[in-house]
Amino acid sequence: MTGEIDAIEKVVWTYLDGLHEGDTRKLGQVFHEVSHLYSLSDGGVADVPREKWFERPPRPRASAAPTALSRSTCRGRRPHS
Repeated sequence: MTGEIDAIEKVVWTYLDGLHEGDTRKLGQVFHEVSHLYSLSDGGVADVPREKWFERPPRPRASAAPTALSRSTCRGRRPHS
């Protein structure tokens, strides 16, 4: 079970890093090639295929370092040695 949890955490962190950095290579590792992004827009549902979304990736964000929280702190577990 620990290996499965570690694998899930790796995917989640790759996703979060990809969003934070605006890195479509990382996001591409976690989203299926035919996935779609759905959102509410102007009272309706917007449907954006992955390749279209990657044409305009999220903007990189400022570093979260000033919060002084490590990944192990955020997830409430000690890092694996």
